[in-house]
Amino acid sequence: MRIQFGWQRGSTPNPGGLTDTGSAQPGHAPGDHTSGSWVAVAEWVAGPNWGTSFLPRVGSEVLVEFLHGDIDQPRITGQLYNGEVAPPFGGGIDENARHPGVLSGLHTQAHDGSGTQQWLMDDTPGQLRTRLHSSLADSRLELGYLIVHQDTARGALRGEGFELATQGWGNAHAGEGLLLSASLQERAASTVMDNASVVAQLKGAERSLEQMQQTLAQQQVPGLAEYQRTQQLREQIAP
Repeated sequence: MRIQFGWQRGSTPNPGGLTDTGSAQPGHAPGDHTSGSWVAVAEWVAGPNWGTSFLPRVGSEVLVEFLHGDIDQPRITGQLYNGEVAPPFGGGIDENARHPGVLSGLHTQAHDGSGTQQWLMDDTPGQLRTRLHSSLADSRLELGYLIVHQDTARGALRGEGFELATQGWGNAHAGEGLLLSASLQERAASTVMDNASVVAQLKGAERSLEQMQQTLAQQQVPGLAEYQRTQQLREQIAP
């Protein structure tokens, strides 16, 4: 990407760039696309067809190192917050945020400023949580200690577990099958689609219906159609 060092800045920076804090004497570069240096950006991981991609945006302050001390081999090795660009999850000294610096993660914004996306981790002792969120249709997945989320404060408790929610459309599709269960499995060591608890409940329902069926037969009352349907459902799940 193209960067401008302090001595290349003109009186007016590129659109979105930070204002010039150095000398504004004549002789500086014009501060437009004709001024600057093309510099490679270091990533967390990089390889053939795999790696991360977090290119600095216009206006970012970056940390530049020179390979082997060679001024002709600059590399961008990091990005910096400063007096004009604050971290998305404040909480340090002199911050107005009402949390003790327990939040970390990623926060991005649309190039036109219209929306945000977020991956957040809250490491409060005993109240761990993870949050994936897109402001589009307020779509989110929250895991662990569920609270009213604010970037600058830890809100009231709403529960524990997980929440998947959106103000838009939702769809769950599983080509091999889908199991939804409210049965607790402590120290579960079975497979993902273990339906033993479901089958046990269906068998219990079968026995109850069978007893009702016998009682109705004794009273010469027509039987329950649901009895056979329950049998058929159980046989489909556990032949």
